[in-house]
Amino acid sequence: MRTSSITLWLTRLAWGLLLLDLILIFVVPTDASFGSLLLLIAYALWLILSLMAVSTWLIIRYRELFRRWPGWATPIVVLILSSMVFQGIWPVGHPNLSFFFTLLFVVSMWSVGVTTAILLCYNDVGLGMIAWGSAIMIWVLMLAWRFQGNLIELSFFNLIHPDERPPLWWFNPLFCVFGWIVPLSAVSFLGHTLRLILREWQSQ
Repeated sequence: MRTSSITLWLTRLAWGLLLLDLILIFVVPTDASFGSLLLLIAYALWLILSLMAVSTWLIIRYRELFRRWPGWATPIVVLILSSMVFQGIWPVGHPNLSFFFTLLFVVSMWSVGVTTAILLCYNDVGLGMIAWGSAIMIWVLMLAWRFQGNLIELSFFNLIHPDERPPLWWFNPLFCVFGWIVPLSAVSFLGHTLRLILREWQSQ
């Protein structure tokens, strides 16, 4: 009973912090004078760290939703959409809304890792995710090279044209997802394999 009370309290605290952060994001002007650089850094760090903590707890709290493939894909969709706004593919005129999507991009990158860990914890699909993830990564790069051109040259496009939309905007979310899948899937595969070995050894 005590554990459930703590869980309920932490969940309410998480929703309250989320509401507070949203108020701060949309009420505080992005060009506001904070008086000092340290105060500005503290404001940004508070939003990033608190939103990461809130997203982590809520994903764990509602893990039944994220242990399945549709739930796992949800933060990936959010990552792609926020990345498009963050990189200027979908321009947003309001500065506070633009700031919101920037924070959402950062938090969604972290959330992809948390949901991937949840999915792999409940499902022994680590080896399959590495195989499919590698295949998708290779095919996407090959198709992009075929239709977009030299990816190495395009990766330096924004250094030459900083005001233009990046042609490789899709690479950031793709690399983020793949970057989480490989190490977490490897750990998951080893963990599930060891558990099966121990279970087999104990049954004998």
